[in-house]
Amino acid sequence: MASGLWAWSMPSEAAVAPAGSKDFNRLHAPDGRHIELDRTAEFDRIPGRARVPYARFLKTFDAAHGMWNPQRGIPRRLYGAGVVVANAIDDASVALEYGTSVVLGHLDLLAPGATPGDFELVSNEVHDGVRSVGWQQTYRGMKVLGGQVSARFKGDHMSMVASDALPNVSLSNEGPSLSTPTLIERARRSLLADYGADVSVRDTASEYVVLPVTNVDGSISFHQVLEVVLDVPSPITRWAIYVETSTGAVIGRRQTLMYGEAPVRLRVPVRGTYGERMDTPARRLAIQPSGGAVGYSSAQGFFTVAGSGENVNLYATGQKVRITNEAGDPAFDARFLTTSDLNIWDESTVEFSDAQVSTYAHASIVDDLAASLDPDLPWIHTGVLRANVNIDDFCNAFSDGDTINFFRADEACENTGRLADVIYHEYGHSLHRQSLIPGVGNFEGALSEGYADFLAATITSDPGMGRGLFYTSEALRELDPVGYEWHWPEDTGEVHDEGRIIGGTLWDLRTQLQMEYGIADGRDLTNRLFYDATRRASDIPTMYPEILVSDDDDGDLSNGTPNICLINAVFGAHGLFALNASFELPSVLPSDGDDVEIEVALDNPYPECPVSLDGTLRYRPRGSNDAPTEVAMTATANGLVGLLPSQPANSVLNYQLEVAFSNGSTSTYPLNQADPWYEVYFGEVTPIYCTTFTGDAVNEWTMSGTAGAAGWNIGTPAGLGGDPNGGFDDDFAMGTNLQGSYTPGYSGVATSPNININGYDAVRLQYRRWLGVEDGFYDDAQILVNGGGTVWANVSGSDPYAGLHHRDSEWRFHDVDLSSFIPDGTINVGFSLTSDAGLEYEGWTVDDLCIVGVGDVGALCGNGIVEPGETCDDGNTTPGDGCDAFCQEEPGNDDGNDDGNDDGNDDGN
Repeated sequence: MASGLWAWSMPSEAAVAPAGSKDFNRLHAPDGRHIELDRTAEFDRIPGRARVPYARFLKTFDAAHGMWNPQRGIPRRLYGAGVVVANAIDDASVALEYGTSVVLGHLDLLAPGATPGDFELVSNEVHDGVRSVGWQQTYRGMKVLGGQVSARFKGDHMSMVASDALPNVSLSNEGPSLSTPTLIERARRSLLADYGADVSVRDTASEYVVLPVTNVDGSISFHQVLEVVLDVPSPITRWAIYVETSTGAVIGRRQTLMYGEAPVRLRVPVRGTYGERMDTPARRLAIQPSGGAVGYSSAQGFFTVAGSGENVNLYATGQKVRITNEAGDPAFDARFLTTSDLNIWDESTVEFSDAQVSTYAHASIVDDLAASLDPDLPWIHTGVLRANVNIDDFCNAFSDGDTINFFRADEACENTGRLADVIYHEYGHSLHRQSLIPGVGNFEGALSEGYADFLAATITSDPGMGRGLFYTSEALRELDPVGYEWHWPEDTGEVHDEGRIIGGTLWDLRTQLQMEYGIADGRDLTNRLFYDATRRASDIPTMYPEILVSDDDDGDLSNGTPNICLINAVFGAHGLFALNASFELPSVLPSDGDDVEIEVALDNPYPECPVSLDGTLRYRPRGSNDAPTEVAMTATANGLVGLLPSQPANSVLNYQLEVAFSNGSTSTYPLNQADPWYEVYFGEVTPIYCTTFTGDAVNEWTMSGTAGAAGWNIGTPAGLGGDPNGGFDDDFAMGTNLQGSYTPGYSGVATSPNININGYDAVRLQYRRWLGVEDGFYDDAQILVNGGGTVWANVSGSDPYAGLHHRDSEWRFHDVDLSSFIPDGTINVGFSLTSDAGLEYEGWTVDDLCIVGVGDVGALCGNGIVEPGETCDDGNTTPGDGCDAFCQEEPGNDDGNDDGNDDGNDDGN
């Protein structure tokens, strides 16, 4: 096992999940619910919490770009010109000094709640011109699993800072710990119901660590646990069990053997036994001359013999690759080895022998490739790769982070030790684990699956992975399907499927670099970039900035990299890089038959990569379930323009924009999965009550909320916690905690004054909002009328796994029909928010609000004007003051003036 962070148990990998292995390689609770941490990544969208510490950070480090985790409020990667650090590549102490100053000096940004003493230096190394310095996060001397911060140096620059840290760590299970044997037994018992008494403990010297857990409400809790690794012989599985030390409860577990199939190749199959065979050099193969000691052939497959030949035994094992046959004795071949013959060892007719020979041959091929990529990795150059073949199981193979393991054949599946792709794939998992830089890179299952698939593909020069598993040329997984690109985040999910996103991205990168530099040079450059980047990446999204570090030639990422345009195009096509477009959102438009122009402009932070736009405008009436109408947008000098058709009066049109950038990336606006349609109102309206939340609005609106909570207020949004930085068209707005996110367990309402709405055919609320709340299963954001009627609410899922969070990223126009409340005569509107105990976003921010009337207004009681049909109008609709709620004089109340206004006293005045 590798040292440092990865000293704790390594999940093992393979090509597919075994039957019944729910939540394969994902951390989950015993009830099956996923509890792994959020992997969200947003480009150059600074969370509100980070704005102040980020501004301070920029005084030290020039970061032109950033990848952010909005849930944790921390930057995953910050990069740009960075800071000049002379001699940082050659002198580890120089890099450490600057790294410590910049990284550990800005923990308020990178790891809120932590101190420098919470981080342990675990790496400071150079590979391929990049020095990586990494610190493992700890808490009270225990490792925080997955928590780390790091820095990258290239050339004379410190060019990237990274954080996978966990903010505000505090243990939720304080108290005395149960004994280690008791905790281990609790872990073992947790699997007995599923697997019986054969469950065995793999490692009793388990480490006490802090495990971050994502709770049902999205919040993160931290638990002191003992990790116990357990083996199950049938079906072959390995589990990492996390037992809470104070209670003995199993709070998390992970199935760590990542299974899979892949096509296999001494005379061995090129891909699998369904097709051709090839003769490949028997690299470093074990050979024993008659009566002599065992020796090894050369790296080119040559062995020195006496004279023109001698009798030898060939064994299907060797100097760097050791094969263990789980079905009996090792395969060997007794022959007269000559200097003039090819001396081909062919076991093609014997499954168990062929599996040993084929596994040896293909493992040697991939091991040699890995050695060329990393001349310094001890696991490759001083270690021995151990492969176990003919295991008594079927349709699979796995890596445990060190050894690679292959199953026998049955009616459905070939022996996986005879399949080239499977051998390369499983080796890829082990290489990924062994090459990770402690405190810098992190193991993530889907990334490793894509890594292993691509490693197989780059050797075979075929994006179809797993040919031969089912005795045919059919691919198990296709990295480059015709007419489609695997895309983030739409294709996330089960790790093997999700891995196709980065596997397909790397395959396309290889294709484009080969077109740019030639077949061999383009392939070799891709292999170098992918290997180097995955040593430092923590999941699929972070591969993009890490590829940039690998590709860079001067340590200054603010001026791009030699292949920045090509990389942006490839990663953009798979949703792993995004450009942004900007446009204005119309609100209320006349219904005059004229089309409405929607103009789109490009926001390109990489001027060296010219990008053009192509776009589609979709629209349909609000409330319609029909397929939307789609029209192509027209290119202009600055971007695009599309036309929305005028609509009948008093109607609302929904619309979307899909913008395709010529570099291959696409974006669909609005960027809000919970509310994916903009809207615009057509028709004439009459303002009844309007406010921009200045002046008297402070006193007109009633604010209520949970005691002590930072609740509703009117002022200037500070741009913290995801809020806008100011109002819609001035400095003022109304919202929940304009200085940041709402508080856990908050409940509050902001209510307008009572508004007279008599006389209109219809009444509507029209305003601008910037709303950020969890799925309605957890947090309720509502618009209320007259203190109780709900006229709008955020989308709500139906179970504890709901994740359709409402996240506006701009000022959205919103129209709400209030017409059903016209008979009441007066109306007030309230904006309500009720939150649960965890995961808070920016909440409500409201501006440019109007209650508007639609249609002809006749006599409007309460406007202070005596109009036809009225005998009085005293400016209100309150009865008992001489003028009733319908603007009719109340009997016996005459003030002596024939003006329709009474004072309520029959006193002649």
